[in-house]
Amino acid sequence: MDKSFRDSESSAIRQFIENIIHTDQGFGELPYATLSRFAGEIQQKYGVLPNPLDPTWEQVMELASTSLIDDPEDV
Repeated sequence: MDKSFRDSESSAIRQFIENIIHTDQGFGELPYATLSRFAGEIQQKYGVLPNPLDPTWEQVMELASTSLIDDPEDV
């Protein structure tokens, strides 16, 4: 994998993380490593890292809310 591809991938992950932090749903309180791991899971599931204009964004936000924020003991 060449450096420009890795830089592009890192940039996409950073942008995705910034996007979910700016939703003001509490994601900014989470550790960067947790958000980065979630970004990798989303990229594997959807093949891309969606942005707020993508049709899958709401699904991603629901998944983020349930997998990153919700406390399993509250269910």
